[in-house]
This record gives sequence, structure tokens and C-alpha cells, in this order.
Amino acid sequence: MHAFISYVSEQSELAREIALALRGEGHDVFLDRSQLPEGDAYNARIRQAIRDCDLLVFLVSPEALSAGRYTLTELKFAEEKWTASSKAPTRRAFSPPCHRQIIWRPSRWLYPEQTVPKAKRPLYQYMLAELQEQAGDRAAALATYRALLETLRAEGVAGGHMLDDARRAVTRLGRE
Repeated sequence: MHAFISYVSEQSELAREIALALRGEGHDVFLDRSQLPEGDAYNARIRQAIRDCDLLVFLVSPEALSAGRYTLTELKFAEEKWTASSKAPTRRAFSPPCHRQIIWRPSRWLYPEQTVPKAKRPLYQYMLAELQEQAGDRAAALATYRALLETLRAEGVAGGHMLDDARRAVTRLGRE
């Protein structure tokens, strides 16, 4: 199986650990630009590597989901591949620091919230909602933002950027 690991430089150590584990299981892993020949068309090679992969590992973090990061381009390439294909494999996103997984298919997102420590749940919900929205799955993002609001209310959170962002997202996505 061909695997592609999408990550930001801040997560390079974790990405290498995951690549090592996948290679140990016999998988071919595309990890980073060190696998690209010099002078090659970077974008085209990355897109082709994603087209050729059977498994996409997306390391979720606030940095990976920040506007302008190349990881979002890689995620777009993956969505193009699996949206155009009738054969859509499972894709996995690992969320440090707990190395938990977010597993999704183009039409359905699965999120094992029970594995996330309660204190970290709002941050994971926030990152998942952003990832869903970036992937174009507005309905899933809206549901996750609403769940985040419920979590924050249950914890007695009355303000802050996460609460404000979630409220704005629910309003914005609810209108579309």
C-alpha cells in the first residue's frame, strides 16, 4: 500500500515516527520533499504522489489548518482524488499530542471522542470542525461546531476566541 503523510514542519518528528511504523508494516511511504528530485515541479509531484496513494495520513494541528499552509493544498489534492474516484479508501488524520485518530470517508466523518481526554475535547472538536470545513464538508463542520458549543457551555465557558469562532461558524454555515 502507498501512504502519503501530510504534516507541517512543527510535526516532522511525529511524521517520521509514523512513516517508520508504516514502513515497518511493509508500506511505501511518501513523507516529504526529500523524496522529490531537485528541479522537479513540486506541486505536480505532490499531486501525483497523492493520486498514487491508498492511504493519506494528515497530521492535524492548528498550524496544519492555518490559512496559507501547504497541508491545506495537500488536503485539497486528496479530496480531488477521492471525490473523482468511485473507490474512496479510508483516510486517517492523527492529532498530536495524544496521537488519536480522526477517520473519515468523503461522505462520512468518524471521530472517536471517547478516546480524547475531556480537557482536550474542545480543542479537538475545534480542529476537526476546521478540517471538515476546509475539506468542503459544511454539514459535518456545522454539526461539529454545534457540538463544540455544547461542550463549551457544559464546561461553563462564557467567552474566548474558540467560543466566538464557533458561534460565527454556526451562524455562517447555518445560512449556507
